Amino acid sequence: MAQQRLNEVRAVGDDLTITRFFAHPRDAVFRVFGEGGWWGPDGYTCTAADVNPVVGGAWSGRIREDASGSEYGFHGVYREIVAPERLVYTFIWDDPGPDSPDHVSVITVNFDEVEGGTLMTFHQTPFISAQSRDSHGQGWSQALDKLGRMLDEA
Repeated sequence: MAQQRLNEVRAVGDDLTITRFFAHPRDAVFRVFGEGGWWGPDGYTCTAADVNPVVGGAWSGRIREDASGSEYGFHGVYREIVAPERLVYTFIWDDPGPDSPDHVSVITVNFDEVEGGTLMTFHQTPFISAQSRDSHGQGWSQALDKLGRMLDEA
């Protein structure tokens, strides 16, 4: 079952859900996901990942576009942490971009143990437009590819 949903992206209304299978133990996927160094789609490098993984703790990150050198920051607050099963946190862009800098979305990530690894379900909502949702879907999907490579190299 997990292999059939290896990289499923569903975008409906103002919801984005990405389901991804990682052939790694849940503890490892949860840990590396939470460190954040994998952030950024193809063509971007994560230049900062500051996390304080406690409920009410802040997190922030920056990604740099490799071609132009432009940097984009984002931040949020952890709302729920159930290690190694679930993370819930807010996501806010620092600078104008696909969303206004004051738009708050909520990301919920579930990590389920399955045969052969971990099934991760990533959900983000709300978005201010279908274009923003779809852009995030592409970006997160590419960033999760980086997460997979980091897990493979660990």
